[in-house]
Amino acid sequence: MRSLPLRHCLVFGLKFFLAYYLLYAVLFIVDIKGPIYNQIQEHPLLQRSWFGRSWDSMDRSKPYDLLFLGSSHCFCGLDPRIFEKGGYHSHNLGGSLQTPLNSWVLFRSVKPLTKGILMEVYPLVSNGDGEPALNYMIPNVDDWGMLTHMAWEVNRLRSWQNLSVKPLVDILWRNRPNFDEKIDAVSGFMDRNVKAAADQRHPSQMLSPQGADYQLRYVERIVKECRASGLWIGFVYAPIPHELRIVGEMHYIHAIEKLSAKYSVPYYNLGHNHKLDVVEDFFDMDHLNTQGAKWASETVLERLKTDYPKK
Repeated sequence: MRSLPLRHCLVFGLKFFLAYYLLYAVLFIVDIKGPIYNQIQEHPLLQRSWFGRSWDSMDRSKPYDLLFLGSSHCFCGLDPRIFEKGGYHSHNLGGSLQTPLNSWVLFRSVKPLTKGILMEVYPLVSNGDGEPALNYMIPNVDDWGMLTHMAWEVNRLRSWQNLSVKPLVDILWRNRPNFDEKIDAVSGFMDRNVKAAADQRHPSQMLSPQGADYQLRYVERIVKECRASGLWIGFVYAPIPHELRIVGEMHYIHAIEKLSAKYSVPYYNLGHNHKLDVVEDFFDMDHLNTQGAKWASETVLERLKTDYPKK
């Protein structure tokens, strides 16, 4: 059997490459209530995310005292302005659906920029596999090393597919307006000074023990890396409404408590340990508004002064 000439292989490869990118260009450009590509994905790739605003506004000229890592409960619950008043130069790098896997890779990238990490540990985020958070980062972050490492850890074909079209995404979408530009942003914190609906329901949520155990391995990796690098680290479970019931939640909480004891990591468990009002202090079924975040941030700050005193 005769082998194909190298020239034919190269021509085929070039045609395939051009057709591949042309197809994606069409899916990105054709708009039917939004780009077609966003309609065929659960979590849109073509979107300037909240994380993008935080990433772009981060000061890289000098190390922070604290960087906050975690999910949307992080960027809705920890207000750097409160910590600044207490003497801690900080920035919030929380992102939508950001799992400990995503936080681990992100931490490896920003480690030189901070002296400490405050990691938000909302149990339910461990149900995710890290792919949605990566999709939100792809059009918003120019750190190819970090994105490639994250795609490797997520280990999903669609993640590599989305990463492969990032150059096209950057050309067509990087300068588009953010979907939430009207929401005030302060050092990565979402300043939502609104109240939750009084008739809002809080359906029970189910925690996956298998997902929790998998994601907890990344929490431990972050702790070990902080210890090896001489960085301070603490855990925080931001407040959620008492009405929100998470089946299997204690599996995750007990695991965090064990890690806290094993590595002497402060754990600020405010999840259900608060007197916040489900309407006055939240803006939806589980995210704090500005008033609720002020209480949570001040409470953590007071404990922080003992556990991580400024030198």
